[in-house]
Amino acid sequence: MSEEAKAHAFSEDHQRHVRTTFQYIDKLLSEAEHAMSDAGSASPFQRHSDDTTPIQRKVTHDYIVRIREGDAARHGGAPYSAARAALRRHMGRCD
Repeated sequence: MSEEAKAHAFSEDHQRHVRTTFQYIDKLLSEAEHAMSDAGSASPFQRHSDDTTPIQRKVTHDYIVRIREGDAARHGGAPYSAARAALRRHMGRCD
């Protein structure tokens, strides 16, 4: 068992499962943000309709930011970075 696993009191498999779950949640949040912003575009080929109000989009965005800030606090206080999150997802697949 590695030193990190001993410090967290979780097995490496459990840590990987929890990390993967949070990465999946982050992916879903990113997709939701993208869908909401894409719905407002003027393209005739939209995949989503714009059925939210500006206030609903703002509140949803604020909640997503709060979730990501909480995630950053659990990971040493580093601010959220979409590039870093994508890299973590990619590196998680390489384990």
